[in-house]
Amino acid sequence: MAEPTPSDKVKNKEYTNWLKHSTTIQSEKIYWANSDVSLWPSNPWECAKIFLPRGQQPVNNGPAKSDAQALMVLLANCKHFHLKLSQQSRTLTHTISSIRNKVMHNGEMKVSDADRMSFIQQIIQLLEDPISLMSVGDCKAAVSNIHKINSDSLDVSFNLGLQMEALMAAVNELRQELGMQKKNKCRQY
Repeated sequence: MAEPTPSDKVKNKEYTNWLKHSTTIQSEKIYWANSDVSLWPSNPWECAKIFLPRGQQPVNNGPAKSDAQALMVLLANCKHFHLKLSQQSRTLTHTISSIRNKVMHNGEMKVSDADRMSFIQQIIQLLEDPISLMSVGDCKAAVSNIHKINSDSLDVSFNLGLQMEALMAAVNELRQELGMQKKNKCRQY
């Protein structure tokens, strides 16, 4: 899965033309190493992988092997999907991707209740896109599940202090166990 050289890109006019008409991102932000270009004619997913964040493994052979962020980036940057989504949904793909980054790259991984409700509403709006997604069974099921989770006052939070205490207790327990094993081996001799 080698990246095409600049001269390869220029020589192949069809490739260059396809790229110009297929993406909303600059070619520098396309991750050629994600994909095997020789498989494009027979495997559309190989083509889609260039739009995904870098680091997609060869075993990523379909959307089911991708995380939600990768799929949002694909929806946001591949013009093929722009024809299948309303303008509002195309904007939402960028918004949801930004939300995910904001939450995941926040040291505390905390979100206010108001922000959480806004984020959830935006995800539901995308899944209920009137042009295409609203009629997809998986999208309907996802919206239903989101409503169920949302109505249960699910509290998902990470208390780093408690997690560190539990980790340190486990490390100390392991140290003690290893120390006892070492003492027992010394007694055998």
